[in-house]
Amino acid sequence: MTQQTDRLNAALADRYTMERELGQGGMATVYLAHDLKHDRQVALKVLRAELAQALGPERFLREIKIAARLDHPNILALFDSGEADGLLYYVMPFVAGESLRERMTRDGQLPLGDALRLVAQVADALAYAHAKGVVHRDIKPENILLSGGHAKVADFGIALAATSSSSKLTQTGFALGTPTYMSPEQMLGDAELDGRSDLYSLGCVLFEMLSGAPPFAGANAQALMAKRLTEDAPRVTLQRATVPPMVDLVLARALARDPAERHATISEFGAALLAEISGAPATAMSGTHSEATPQHRVPLIGREKELGDARAFLARLATGKGGVLLIGGEPGVGKTRLSTAILEEARAQRALCVTGHCYEMEGMPPFTPFAEILDSVARLVPLRTFREVLGDAASEIARIQPSLRKTFPDLPPPLELAPDQQRRY
Repeated sequence: MTQQTDRLNAALADRYTMERELGQGGMATVYLAHDLKHDRQVALKVLRAELAQALGPERFLREIKIAARLDHPNILALFDSGEADGLLYYVMPFVAGESLRERMTRDGQLPLGDALRLVAQVADALAYAHAKGVVHRDIKPENILLSGGHAKVADFGIALAATSSSSKLTQTGFALGTPTYMSPEQMLGDAELDGRSDLYSLGCVLFEMLSGAPPFAGANAQALMAKRLTEDAPRVTLQRATVPPMVDLVLARALARDPAERHATISEFGAALLAEISGAPATAMSGTHSEATPQHRVPLIGREKELGDARAFLARLATGKGGVLLIGGEPGVGKTRLSTAILEEARAQRALCVTGHCYEMEGMPPFTPFAEILDSVARLVPLRTFREVLGDAASEIARIQPSLRKTFPDLPPPLELAPDQQRRY
């Protein structure tokens, strides 16, 4: 037993008994403890003395109450908190599983489905916290605990308390966050961080889950900062070629250096990952708080010729040749089912698939499906890539998708056309 353990056992003798030390970090030491009142094992985390002094007990206990009100299935609950013999502590459930760090150390690269599912759960938890005005600031594999196939985000307590005392922490040499996973703006000391900083950190975690290593490496924090501020993150497909194109693009956007070029919210990021798992359009998944499961369909019967034509068309696309495949017919003949089968074929060949829908309603413009596709792409892929693909036609395309002008304010005005030309073009 250490001196600190003895102090805790003496000060908390009527509430908790320290059983053993579970680990130490830059901010705190965590113990496995026995909750005497409820006869259960808990994790009791004690802040380092220097950090506790910088925060002060009143501020710490006030901010920890906010963390205690976070109620989400993928956020590790907070049972208790307090001061004991000058030591600041808080109590959480003891998770008998392992951390994401432990799993990655054991398994290396994670299966794609596992990685996307776990990160989507973390994104959902962070979206909930961001809606409450809480930014975590230290998302890393060590703070993602795994139990029963589910992820739980830990350490919101320290994040909240440290955020409210950032100036004091800077003076004492503490920096909340872990350089390997910090966003560029957090590395620069931006005091007004928002949820896009957590998004960047979670992107770094996903990159490591898929590739086996973080996107940036350096001999020290200064070297990491120099790379992160001056270089774009590498594409994950360079490390693992089997990562689907949509995941590659979504992750590249999450890791954009400029927060304005990332997804507007971490919910959009999570929705895109769930869409890859389920095969559903990402826009249809936005705002979901439940895990998607892949759809299993019976084989398509009687459309072998059409599927053969579609496979030949996909083969031409794979060589870099463009084209349009039109599917027509009367209502009820199976156009939607055939289209779905072709999409499944394309996804199996690792094609990037986005969808738009036609609506048989009076007044719906014929270009609605194209507007839906543009909206999906604008939400998911890196903005610079999207702008390059739009090219010189961007101003004209913005006619059917006016939101593009908000995304790219520098677009020139469209060509002025006479009324008869407007009807034609």
